[in-house]
Amino acid sequence: MIVIAFVLYSFGNATRFYFTIEYSNKIVNSGLWTRCESDALVKECYNIQIYAVHDWYIMCLVMSAFGFNALIVSIACVGLRLFKFPENKVLRIITPLVVFSAVVFILIGTILFVKNNGDIVTEPYGELSYGYSFAFCISGMCLAALVDIVLIIELIKPKKEY
Repeated sequence: MIVIAFVLYSFGNATRFYFTIEYSNKIVNSGLWTRCESDALVKECYNIQIYAVHDWYIMCLVMSAFGFNALIVSIACVGLRLFKFPENKVLRIITPLVVFSAVVFILIGTILFVKNNGDIVTEPYGELSYGYSFAFCISGMCLAALVDIVLIIELIKPKKEY
């Protein structure tokens, strides 16, 4: 399940449909890393620098990168627990902590983004709506949280001796 969470989160971060802003003369599709503006004649995509003046946006990108890295480490920890060291006590404690940190990083980045979306709409009368990339990021975070709950339950559940 943690691999599925990683794939969902990666796909959500890589695509440019995190949100859509509809103006009267153009449509803006933007992800966390790329922004595309299109009107009736032209479509132009570029790396996002328009939001880089905002400290919250840079923190959002940093939290996104930390969440991505924490998910990679989570996959490694879960894999080690399942296949190599199933009874290792240190790994049994560290794995839920790493998964929890991934969820926290993703959540902080998402909250920063949602809380400051007024800075994203650059022209008056723009209507912002969240796209499928945003849904994939949230789904990946929720699935990682579910994995963390399962890991914590397994940690505190007493072992049956046969």
